[in-house]
Amino acid sequence: MIKSLTKYIHNIPKLPDIIIELDSFRKSQNKNSKQLTMIIKKDKNLHQDILKVMDFNIFDFDTKPKNITNFIAFTNLEFVTTLATALIITKSINLNLFSYAVTTDDFLYSNTLAMRITDIWINKIDKKLKNELLLPAFLQGLSKPIISLAISENKLTERFLNDISTSKSLNLSEEKFTGYKTGRITANILKNWGLSYNIILPIAFTHDLVNCPKEFRLKSIILNIIDNICNLREPLSDKNIHIALEDLALFDFDIELFLTSIDEIKNIIKKDY
Repeated sequence: MIKSLTKYIHNIPKLPDIIIELDSFRKSQNKNSKQLTMIIKKDKNLHQDILKVMDFNIFDFDTKPKNITNFIAFTNLEFVTTLATALIITKSINLNLFSYAVTTDDFLYSNTLAMRITDIWINKIDKKLKNELLLPAFLQGLSKPIISLAISENKLTERFLNDISTSKSLNLSEEKFTGYKTGRITANILKNWGLSYNIILPIAFTHDLVNCPKEFRLKSIILNIIDNICNLREPLSDKNIHIALEDLALFDFDIELFLTSIDEIKNIIKKDY
């Protein structure tokens, strides 16, 4: 229905220099929480976004003050460094989510939830794999603001909302209206910025597992499962968890390990009420 998404992707501005600083920090052998806190606080917008994310009900500070130092202690350096990187990348595009009838906070929540599930669940399987998937887990939904903008500018919002309310999958509706699998759109955005193919390719084949290169297949399968659970309009819904369980059985994952991880997050959410 939408003739071209190219103009929307090519109009995205370049990434700010703080991305390079965060990447250098991540690769450093002698990194510590004080250094990361200083980097984050240098960028007022990033600092505010981190504080906003800390308020999400998927993090349990218990009685401790909500600050970056405690956030790092509660999660880990890799998680917060990746989160800061993901937030900088995300804020580099116009977060138009009108066509999904959700807010910017909803978008940030679902993406952060994807990272949180990755951090808890995949860490139980393979720590190295977990670290490699944290950023793709957050960024795989990055095409949604671009899709939303294209749909609204083409006056298709009402039709799109009607379609996603009845469709089996949000991804199927997105592909129906854009002509592309959403992973491919996100991959093109990230390619435009020159990000690593280790990030781009697992995302590109998230919804195209049949054609996924063998070396990225496991990552793409995990991202696909996480993407379904963290559905922008209904994150952690029973329906999507059931779909995830079917996929886990199909690909011979440890279902008990997955359910334990989801229960950890649900228990944290319950404590917030």
